[in-house]
Amino acid sequence: MKVSSLTRATVSMVAVLAASCWTTSPLSAQQSLQTADGLLELNAALPQEVRAGEQFTYTIEVKNRSQNVVLHDIQLTQKGATGFTIENTSMLEGQKQTRQAQRRKTRSADASQQKSADEKQPRDSEQQAKDQQADEQQADQKAQQSEQSPGSMKIAMLGPGESRQIQVKASADQEGQLQTCLEVSSYRPAICLTAQVVKPELAITKQAPQQANRCEMIELKYSISNDGSGDIAAFQVIDELDEGLQTIDGEQSLQFNVDGLRAGDTREFVARVFATKPGSFSSRAEAKAEGGELTSRSKKTTTEVVAAELDVQVDGPRRLYGNQLAQFQARVVNTGNAVAEDVVVHVRWPQGARLADLGNANLRQAEGQQRNASQGTPTKAAMEEAGDQAQNTEQRQARNQRQAAEQNQQPRMSEQEFTIERIEPGEMATFGYALRTGNLEEIPTEVVAVHVCEIDQAGQVAQARSETTATAHTVARVVRLPALQVIVVDDEDPVPTDSRVTYSIRVWNEGDAVDKDIQLTAELPEGLKFEDAQGPTEFEVDGSQITFQPVDELQAGSRVDYRVTATSQGTGDVRFVAKVTSEAVEEEVTSEEPTRLFDGQASR
Repeated sequence: MKVSSLTRATVSMVAVLAASCWTTSPLSAQQSLQTADGLLELNAALPQEVRAGEQFTYTIEVKNRSQNVVLHDIQLTQKGATGFTIENTSMLEGQKQTRQAQRRKTRSADASQQKSADEKQPRDSEQQAKDQQADEQQADQKAQQSEQSPGSMKIAMLGPGESRQIQVKASADQEGQLQTCLEVSSYRPAICLTAQVVKPELAITKQAPQQANRCEMIELKYSISNDGSGDIAAFQVIDELDEGLQTIDGEQSLQFNVDGLRAGDTREFVARVFATKPGSFSSRAEAKAEGGELTSRSKKTTTEVVAAELDVQVDGPRRLYGNQLAQFQARVVNTGNAVAEDVVVHVRWPQGARLADLGNANLRQAEGQQRNASQGTPTKAAMEEAGDQAQNTEQRQARNQRQAAEQNQQPRMSEQEFTIERIEPGEMATFGYALRTGNLEEIPTEVVAVHVCEIDQAGQVAQARSETTATAHTVARVVRLPALQVIVVDDEDPVPTDSRVTYSIRVWNEGDAVDKDIQLTAELPEGLKFEDAQGPTEFEVDGSQITFQPVDELQAGSRVDYRVTATSQGTGDVRFVAKVTSEAVEEEVTSEEPTRLFDGQASR
């Protein structure tokens, strides 16, 4: 028989026909009854023996055997009591509490199922609560009435699987056999429909390192969980990266799809990104289910990306004299907040010069660049100092570029390079080198330091390669001076009267620069008479003075020779004087040659 087809009349009829009678006996006084529809079961027991005139008690258990049918208005009646009198019936205290708990449970379930409707219709909800309270009061009144009616017992409601125990108090009237019948007068079955109300909850957390190196991948971890009681359909996780961060595919947004998440489950994802520049980068991730009904945003994470920064300085003489050796000192400083590994240093100089020496690089802590030993990063003051130095470097490089641009033609440069394996933040590498100037008038030289790092996982992305370059440039000007020397030698000494003497005059430039307008003037002493002269230019004779026309220029190391011939006409010690002037000589360069004149006829 289907419960849905039951009518109240039918139930009542079945219950009456299924009444049970029992009597006390030495063996057993317990009886059981089950209604024909199998919904209701009764269990009752009388004491095996009672004494006449004394009060005794027995219990009746009423049980709902169904799993989804609620029984209302259950009424039991005791009939045909023989040999004893029923004084009262009452529900056991524990069963009352169970009944109240069941009511609360039912009321809670009803409230959960109708929560949305109650929110939309607050007046109906209030009215429903009032009606429900009235029903409970009425059920309690009926229960109280059943307790006051000795032969009738009522149960307002019995849920699926629930049972009640009713205590009956009676007294034996006379000696002999007791007998009573228990009848199920009526009950109303009601089928119970239940549905589970679930509430999925989407939560996302994001983890990112507080600090990362520009030359390394940054690992981001995402954890998406469903802490609710219902499943979540497919959803998407999006993290709009801060400018300066990119995925290994070169994108600035991280997106990945999740096919769904069951209640209580957690999914974890790992993404790798890299920074295209140093700095502070922040973002938050968002998980959004299809339809937009469920969303969750993570807390903002911030990663400080550190990088090596290089500053190069080169010092050397501004002016060199002649073939003096040009010596330079260079410094490569890591002004950043990360280690610079495999720094390649290029030393360049003009091809007309020659590298005489290149020293090894020595590492030491740069001034104003004290590191925080516990963290391995420069202090704030050091970083500010580094920033000032970097700015000075940029200004110096700009000045060097302007100087280079001002030159009409840059000389071809020679180069030598070496590698510094590691420069810590705030550390400085120093080295020296020397150049031989050759015949150059200017010695431009520069030092270039390059630090390169590539992120292998993102090798196809151009920004994955980071190159830090610093350049320092200086020019040494070579000052070359001419230096004239004059030497006079006579070919005979002493010289007899009426004999000739020839003076050889040599003028050469001992300096390292060309000299111009070199002019020689020779003066014959008294006792010598001019006969002839020879030289690279024409000459004029004015009395005892012979003046040669100027030589246009005399290169460094070059020479010119002159000859002046005279006849002895006197006696005594005389001095032949040669004087040289030039464009570079502020005062005359003079050379004298003494000669002794004597009377040769007197000696014969």
